[in-house]
Amino acid sequence: MAALSSTQSGNWNSSSTWGGSTPADGDTFTINRGHKVTVNSDVTETNGFGDIIVYGNLHFATNAQFRLNGRITVYGAHSGTDYNSNKWFTEGDNTTGGLLSTSGNNITIEVRGSNADQHGIWVETERFASMKLDGDDIKTTTALSSSISVKDSFLSVDSSSGFAEGDWVAVYRDGDQDDRVMGDEGFWVHDVDSVNDRIYVRQFVSPKATITSSSGATITVDNAKVFRVGYKLIFGTGSNRNVLSVTGIDYAKNRITFDSSVSGTVVGEIVYQTGAETEHKTDDAVQKIATTLTTAITTVDSTNQIVVGSADDISVGDEILIDVNNDVDFGWDYDSQYTVTAKSGNTLTLDDQVRHIHKVGSLVNIMSRNVTIKGVDNSSNTRPFLYVEYWTDYNNAHTRHIRIKNIRFTQWGNNTYSTYYRGVVIAGYNSEYRDNGGSDGRFQFQSKIQGSIIDNCNTANQPYTGFTLRHPYGFMFRNNMAYHVGNYPFWQWSSQHNVKWYNNYGTRGPYCIHYTDSCYEPYADAAYNYYTRSDDYGILIHNLRENQPYRHMILLNHEQRPYYAYYTVANASHHRFYIDGYRLFPHHGANNGPVNWIDCYFGNRWYRDIKTGENGILSNTTSYLAGAAPPSQAHFLRHTGGNSSGVMYEYNHEYDAKAEFFSAGLKIYDFEQRAYKLVNMSATEYPMFISSVFVPAGTTVRLRAFFKGENSTGYSFPYLFAKQQIAGHNAGRYITDYTDQTTALTTSDTRVQNSRQIGFLQQIQFTTSCKGAWEEKQLTIQSRDASYILLYGIQTSGNNGQEIGYMRDIQVYLDKSPKMIQDNTVGKRPSIRSTFNDFRKRISGRL
Repeated sequence: MAALSSTQSGNWNSSSTWGGSTPADGDTFTINRGHKVTVNSDVTETNGFGDIIVYGNLHFATNAQFRLNGRITVYGAHSGTDYNSNKWFTEGDNTTGGLLSTSGNNITIEVRGSNADQHGIWVETERFASMKLDGDDIKTTTALSSSISVKDSFLSVDSSSGFAEGDWVAVYRDGDQDDRVMGDEGFWVHDVDSVNDRIYVRQFVSPKATITSSSGATITVDNAKVFRVGYKLIFGTGSNRNVLSVTGIDYAKNRITFDSSVSGTVVGEIVYQTGAETEHKTDDAVQKIATTLTTAITTVDSTNQIVVGSADDISVGDEILIDVNNDVDFGWDYDSQYTVTAKSGNTLTLDDQVRHIHKVGSLVNIMSRNVTIKGVDNSSNTRPFLYVEYWTDYNNAHTRHIRIKNIRFTQWGNNTYSTYYRGVVIAGYNSEYRDNGGSDGRFQFQSKIQGSIIDNCNTANQPYTGFTLRHPYGFMFRNNMAYHVGNYPFWQWSSQHNVKWYNNYGTRGPYCIHYTDSCYEPYADAAYNYYTRSDDYGILIHNLRENQPYRHMILLNHEQRPYYAYYTVANASHHRFYIDGYRLFPHHGANNGPVNWIDCYFGNRWYRDIKTGENGILSNTTSYLAGAAPPSQAHFLRHTGGNSSGVMYEYNHEYDAKAEFFSAGLKIYDFEQRAYKLVNMSATEYPMFISSVFVPAGTTVRLRAFFKGENSTGYSFPYLFAKQQIAGHNAGRYITDYTDQTTALTTSDTRVQNSRQIGFLQQIQFTTSCKGAWEEKQLTIQSRDASYILLYGIQTSGNNGQEIGYMRDIQVYLDKSPKMIQDNTVGKRPSIRSTFNDFRKRISGRL
């Protein structure tokens, strides 16, 4: 083994590049400043080359085949102190920084190395140390031929070839775009007009309904409540395609009126919402993220062929992944990766029988890329990694340019010597782009990971082996994919500043597909992402310290929860989620303020349907919707009245539907009952409904509640409860000791009346009288010397998960008017009344 050092720019296998020496197996290398050394052929050695120090530029071009048995380390430029000076790599300039780069296709970089070797790719914390890994697009990509305005229903493109109905497409700025712009968008292709090169689209998460009749400018659908006046709707294809704006809706008759007449035969067609939600410029990129199955796979191991919507960008030899979207598999660890062995039109022959059942519309993703960086084999002892070293010096760290575009990382590793030495980790600050950055070198380049995939980690069920961003600033993460790579396929580790997260797909995660540690700064955005088949969580959010938009998310078939949030800013809002297939309802942590869900869909075909009562597809389908498993702080005695809760406006897209989540179930207004439907999620002593009211000193409170259950037998009846907010869990117990002080006190106890510290609990259980009929229960809360917050509501037991209950607004009566403006947190304003008796008001005549 020799230690070679570059003497000039040139090809890797040229002896003149290394001062007369030819690279050999096991040699180590130093690429000096200003030198560009290019690998453009197969130079693979049996064991691989050793450590490579990059002060200049190591570049892999088309047809490069390379094996590394060491570490590539990229250094920066030490001379110069002005980050406005151009010190990024410039060939021939020995004062510029280091650069690792790729471009082209048919490039493979293999990395050998055990856990102790710590082999892979490393970018140092030095100014102007950069990495620009680029591969040619393998997925169908075109550009907008004209700009897009809000509500436009089609994309005018340079070429519509290779796009088909059902494809998932992304629209974005492929070059640098100001990192304050939330500019990406995702759509589903509704139809393609190949004559005019137009791609008609529907929104990524769209309400839908089926047409039952049509006449003139109106259609009747099975559910018009999911649409609004002003929406632009699309239905039918080809000569039967209609794109019309809604001018009126008769919700009682499910009749929708448009701005012009409906054309063609449309009965039976599905109606979707169309229209862009942001603007896009001419020449912005349009890329197909995935195509879909057009023929279902209904039997396991029955065929090795699939039919897809568009196979133009899929070649023989490509590896593909079929999303396991069906109604029979409830786990997460599904191998759905195949190699294409033959192709005829849109029919693909695979290297194995299709191992799972798949619906029409299941995603088909291309895993292959034109640049592959991989472990030399799939042994668990092969553990390479890529690490951009952690750096938070804002002025200097932002001189580091990082781009990973259209790269596949496969058979990557999990090195146990550091959390950083696993998968692909981009740590700390890197350059961002600002339109008004001028000559400021920190803002001339947008760092990003785009169009890339990480899959099949050699130690797949270990943490941190996917794509990881640690404490980035202004980073772009778009159009990427993660499959079978460990606990966190997509991990936003530590604080995240102005990060964009668009059009990504993740599946087969043993813990969580997308884990966000925290979010800061106002320009963060996450949208148009599709996550399926995790063992625990689809999205896990901690420390959402900024009201970051989370919108247009599809979360399907997660073994436990599709969503989990803790420590989020109060009143955070999520828009247009589509959630289906899960065992536990989306988790609202005990340390959250209420989370708003706007125009989202919360179906769950795994459990019993709360509208129809039809059983779900799990074996334990006697429960409605899902389980809850709320946190212990959300127990009705520990609850604050505002934590662990969510409000679903336009629930399941319906204009008049509102649902409220109170740690253990949903409260939904039922127009037929003129009351609230209560859906318990099999939790005991957790509130189905909870609210609060400020009670001034010396005020008596009366609570009046009405509850109606179902006629079935064998379940416990719920309780109307009231308690003091502080010291509520003790409820007057354990004042001086535990022994003999385990019984809760009521406000009839003088100790409670005279102390603001000693809490209380009063509750009363409904009885068999509530079966099929309204039962009234009352509580009287005696006045106290000190003012306090009173919590009240309905708490229930776990076996109520098999029943639907109903409640009316709990009536709150104060016996005297407070001296300040008074209102409830949830529900109606309290009345001033000294009795439970109803009052009658004479309008005219005699009593």
